[in-house]
Amino acid sequence: MMRAKYLVIHGAFLFAVPMYFCVYQIALLPGPLAAGSLGGPQSKTFYLMFLAIAMAQAIGGLLVPKFADRFCKKAPKTPQQALLNRCIQQDAFFEAPAVFGLIGVFLGLLPWQSYSLMAISICLLAAGTVRVLAWADETEKL
Repeated sequence: MMRAKYLVIHGAFLFAVPMYFCVYQIALLPGPLAAGSLGGPQSKTFYLMFLAIAMAQAIGGLLVPKFADRFCKKAPKTPQQALLNRCIQQDAFFEAPAVFGLIGVFLGLLPWQSYSLMAISICLLAAGTVRVLAWADETEKL
């Protein structure tokens, strides 16, 4: 039962990335909601900046859940709360690059640049599923 509960939370983060992709596609359509000009001179700068932040987010998603409880003033009271905290912390870090890809359409990123940020996010979240399952199994044994 524990696994299913945390897989639903993890699945919500995982499902958000394809939704960002859909919003991005809508923003590319002509009309009043159309994004700004794509591929301007700032495109490469924004992309490199977002890529660097995405890599930092990946590292944060691996490290923060592991060490956060040690530095919090109020530690989780139960193993289930600790698992929930770790799951949300990891997924929030891993989802962030997709958000960068989504807002990239409004900052002039080329489609492939935004898609690559979303791909980084979906890969991190998919790989993180193994970690969430391991945490859930560990928590059930307690």
